[in-house]
Amino acid sequence: MSKYTIGLFGRWFYMSLLLTQLANFGPHAEASLDTDQHVSYTYSIWVGSNISEEFMLPLRSPENTTFYQAMIQAATMDSRYHFESKNTNWGHYISKIAGVEENIENNIYWLIYSMEELPDPNNKPGKDLMSPVGVDLLIVKNGGHYLFWYRDLDL
Repeated sequence: MSKYTIGLFGRWFYMSLLLTQLANFGPHAEASLDTDQHVSYTYSIWVGSNISEEFMLPLRSPENTTFYQAMIQAATMDSRYHFESKNTNWGHYISKIAGVEENIENNIYWLIYSMEELPDPNNKPGKDLMSPVGVDLLIVKNGGHYLFWYRDLDL
């Protein structure tokens, strides 16, 4: 599969989460609803080096959710978070978000940042806050803030 568009996989992911929760109902149902088994975080999108568009979505997911899974969850909640990716030997490579595709000729790509505070357009994150791993290995953390920024790679 060279490109991945959210659709059936997103529905499958949500159904698997729902079935997991339904399987937990019974004598231990209260434990399955405990907030310790979920994390809350934000996923932001900035478009352009000068940030012409910005979106922020609060999310809540099961512990050990990868950022790729979080992206699928976000895309099912808000169409601005729809994305396309390429499945490579190194994992999913994000090539398009919110209808904005990478521009290889002009060296403009989608870069992911993992931060402890909400991203602030007046105090743009530096390269030290770029995630050292891709979306398949980045595990979302409670209170974390994740930013996908479409910008030039001239760091």
